[in-house]
Amino acid sequence: MQSKLATWSTEDKERKFDRLLRLIADRVWLSEAARITLASELIGRAYVPLRSRRQEIPKDGGKVRVLSIPAIRDRVVQGALKLILEPIFEADFQPGSYGYRPKRTAHEAVHRVATAIVQCKTRVIDLDLRAYFDTVRHHLLLEKVARRITDDDVMHLLKLTLTASGKSV
Repeated sequence: MQSKLATWSTEDKERKFDRLLRLIADRVWLSEAARITLASELIGRAYVPLRSRRQEIPKDGGKVRVLSIPAIRDRVVQGALKLILEPIFEADFQPGSYGYRPKRTAHEAVHRVATAIVQCKTRVIDLDLRAYFDTVRHHLLLEKVARRITDDDVMHLLKLTLTASGKSV
C-alpha cells in the first residue's frame, strides 16, 4: 500500500487523499509501525519505558494494594524479555517448584503432594510471600540475573523496566 500511495502522489501532484484513517487504524499497519518504532528504539538504546500507572486496590482491614500498570508498549517489551529470559532461568528451578512456572499447573502440584503423602513424605514447608514483590531489592535481583546474562543491553533494559514502577534500583 505504501508503494501505491507513493506512486499515486508522484504521478499526480494535485491528487488529494481521503479516507486514510482506515489505513492508519488497520491492525497490520499499526502493529508494523509499532514494531518498527519499538525495535529501532531498543536497538538504538533510545527506549525509555513510560512511568507505570498506579492503581490502589482495597484489601481487608482497610489496607490497599498498589498495582503498577505499564503502558501497552512497555508490556510488549516486558513480554519479549520474558520470552527470552524464561527458558534460560527455567533450568535453574527445582523440579518440585510449581509456582508461576510455564507448563506447570496447580493440579500437577496437588498430584505431586498426594504422591509424596503416599510415600510417607509428610514434612511440609509453608512460606507466605506477602508483599514480596513490594520488598524485592532490585540491585540484588539484577546481580543474580547478571550471573547468567552478560548482555549489557538486556541488563540495561531490565533496569529500565524495574525503575518504571517508580522504585529506585
